[in-house]
Amino acid sequence: EKAVALQGAFATARRTDRIGKELNSIPALVKALKTDDWPEVAHKVALTTFLMIDRYAWLCQSKLIKQDHKPIIKRALKFLTLSWTIMLLRHIRGYLKLSSSLTNDAASAQKAEAEITAKKWEIFKHILCVVQGVHISGMYEHHDMLAGVCGMYTSFDDAMKQYPKA
Repeated sequence: EKAVALQGAFATARRTDRIGKELNSIPALVKALKTDDWPEVAHKVALTTFLMIDRYAWLCQSKLIKQDHKPIIKRALKFLTLSWTIMLLRHIRGYLKLSSSLTNDAASAQKAEAEITAKKWEIFKHILCVVQGVHISGMYEHHDMLAGVCGMYTSFDDAMKQYPKA
């Protein structure tokens, strides 16, 4: 019972922390539209939609709007999962581009190999995000432990990117 209450408190804190984040994605969306980068447009639209629906769910959860917040959160998470899926496909496309452009030059080949390795890790991370997303959004529910492990890894990865490299 206490664990459920703690989980709810963390979820509310995350939602509160996301206030205004949808505004940050609008300039990137405009830039993507100007450059005809349609996968980026789709990603930003899905992400912004998630953030806006999540904001509405937060208002419902805070009892400022009288509506059950749980189905609204599930709907928002479907858009987040779509956003993650688009990013997964973009990383796969980037990996395929990089691996097809390998040269015989040793210096550029070493740099390309490092980029390819980074792309592989991003692909892995986004696979885990999609697996987690389809579960928590209710699109395809599997075991909670699988979604939890996926979430722990992706959260750890995101946290490690915040620390300066040694």
